[in-house]
Amino acid sequence: MSHTMDDIFLLAADSGGTKTCFRLLDTAGNIISESRCGGVASLHPGMLPVKEHLLDGISRLEFGKKFIHLLYFSLGGPNIGEVENVLDEIFPRTQRIVERESNGNMILGTGALLGCSAAVMIGTGSVAVGDMNGKRFFSGGWGPVLDDRGSGAYLGLQALRLYLYSIDGRAVCTGLDALFTELSAGLDPLTFDGRMELKRRANLLTRSELAALAPQIFSLAEDGCLAAQKLIEETAEDIASLAASVTGTGSEKKGILACGGMFQTSETFCKMCSRFLAKHRPEHKFKFLKSSGMIACAAIRALTLSGITNKKIIMKQLEREA
Repeated sequence: MSHTMDDIFLLAADSGGTKTCFRLLDTAGNIISESRCGGVASLHPGMLPVKEHLLDGISRLEFGKKFIHLLYFSLGGPNIGEVENVLDEIFPRTQRIVERESNGNMILGTGALLGCSAAVMIGTGSVAVGDMNGKRFFSGGWGPVLDDRGSGAYLGLQALRLYLYSIDGRAVCTGLDALFTELSAGLDPLTFDGRMELKRRANLLTRSELAALAPQIFSLAEDGCLAAQKLIEETAEDIASLAASVTGTGSEKKGILACGGMFQTSETFCKMCSRFLAKHRPEHKFKFLKSSGMIACAAIRALTLSGITNKKIIMKQLEREA
């Protein structure tokens, strides 16, 4: 069956450890439908219900009888094979491209349109990438055990650590303990049995659950919690350090694209990140996308991979970010 340009569509997706975003668009760059579901990016296959999440997200799209010419999927974790196998089942006749988010192809393609030579992607995890003097540089992205600094999961983990240390008398976490009332419900952590049960519960928390604490930490900081304020300041400094590590005087474009859910917390936090960046790279500026922006970047990548280079069509994907 032949198809005209009027009935050919593209499907873009971006997935981290917390959520997956889908965008269905036509070849003129018009957004037809969008949806969200659970994240499918993980360190190892089998850690997340990948098929269930993807089926959920795709079922929420308004497909009708649309022919999907190309599916572009940006993935925040190394479990590419697992995701590819599921997508092959769901879209057996669709051209499919799954790419690691951190390789920079998608994000720097969008960044170039906005005067950026580098980007930081800060959500559940964190990673940075930049182009200097014809060479690509990477920073961060070492995973939850070794890195994740600046991310929502790391912020949540640091809050949890402070809470546990405060039980020992090794730290003060005034205010942050309110985040863990459910975690410690029914326990007396000053007894051995209570301590061991709290340890068990704490070690069962997932990256997504830790990242989900971030908005509450920001709220506590706004209410005057000094411990929360200090953690947020450290997070902003970590993000600036990531950005500085992939930029330099050799960068032709002085913008740094800032994408991901952490930048949606507050305008004050974005300004804090910019202040720390100025200490490292005063000639560079963050370019914050108003929403998380990653799905817009994925849609642009889908269009360009389909051979569509008309800038007016491509820039439609960024209308909500201006």
